[in-house]
Amino acid sequence: MGFKTVYKIQWAVEALFDPSFKNDTIDSIGACAGFNSKSQFYSAFKKHKGMTPYQFVKKHSNILNKTTGASPSSSKASVVHVIKKMTDSK
Repeated sequence: MGFKTVYKIQWAVEALFDPSFKNDTIDSIGACAGFNSKSQFYSAFKKHKGMTPYQFVKKHSNILNKTTGASPSSSKASVVHVIKKMTDSK
C-alpha cells in the first residue's frame, strides 16, 4: 500500500472520531480524505485496518468512550491521543 493511501486512511481514522466531523457520514469523510469513490475508500481501509470503516468505528467507539469518557463534545486532543494508541497497536 502506498504512502499516500496510508496517509489518507490515517487522516480518515482521525476524522472519524473528531467531534468537528460528527455530522459527516463515513462516505463523506472518505471523500474528504481524497478517495475517489466509496468502494476505493472501503477497499483500502479494509486492506490497511482489517475491517471496514463502519466496523472500525463501531469497535473503537466503545474503547474510546471507556478510555476517555469521551462524548461528542470531548476535546480533540484527548480523542486524537486515544486514536494514536488504537492505530499504533492495530
